[in-house]
Amino acid sequence: MDIMTDPKLLNNADLIAEAKRIIALNHDEYMATYETFITYKDGQDGLVYALPLYDIPSFIEGMRISLML
Repeated sequence: MDIMTDPKLLNNADLIAEAKRIIALNHDEYMATYETFITYKDGQDGLVYALPLYDIPSFIEGMRISLML
């Protein structure tokens, strides 16, 4: 299953695209998309994090708030 083209998962594709944009704004590095999660590398500590797809909306909201401060 390709998460970026499966019609049932288009909403996930939109969320992933927004997560990638937010990750870049925070000077972090998007790494990969898997079936149920994405990974990114923190720009400050260099650690790699896995973010489940169901947590992306909360992640986006939290990062938006963080970036406004």
